[in-house]
Amino acid sequence: MGLGLAATGAISILLAVTATLPIAPASQDRDCGTPSIEGWRGLLLGQPLDLSRAKYVDLLSLPAVGPRTASSLIKNREMVASEPERLTEVPGIGKVKYLKLRGWFASSR
Repeated sequence: MGLGLAATGAISILLAVTATLPIAPASQDRDCGTPSIEGWRGLLLGQPLDLSRAKYVDLLSLPAVGPRTASSLIKNREMVASEPERLTEVPGIGKVKYLKLRGWFASSR
């Protein structure tokens, strides 16, 4: 099987799996009144992740975030949700990881 066929198969499986998952009710975007999809589904659509409402699974879908970093982000949620620039104070997030993550977050607070 060629690489192109394997990639196409993987995308088909991903679409089939995500199509069967229930979609959470859309929340209204405060700026323009349009529905927004939250969590990892929103990340797939290019929307930033709301740190104050992100779940463990949502955090794991971010680049360079593993189980320990996701746990640290949840433990320090209050601090980073109000001031995302303080991500470097979270255990497991240094300057390099911060640079990879900074554009992925938003805050509703």
